[in-house]
Amino acid sequence: MLKQYCVYTRDFDRAPGFIRELSLIGVLIEPHANRTRFWLDILEPTHYLFYLKYADVLHSIDHEQDHALGR
Repeated sequence: MLKQYCVYTRDFDRAPGFIRELSLIGVLIEPHANRTRFWLDILEPTHYLFYLKYADVLHSIDHEQDHALGR
């Protein structure tokens, strides 16, 4: 079950190394000027551990429309 999250650029200093960690667990990212968007499978143990480690800077954005796909 994939859930969409982001970390806002202003919070990068509170989450050092998070992009590297996402890469290590095989999560693709979409970097933008104001935030970095990614999807975590909450049933995947490594994704869940990542979520717990960075929960204070992650923001759920499941409700947002994917403008690139038009949905």
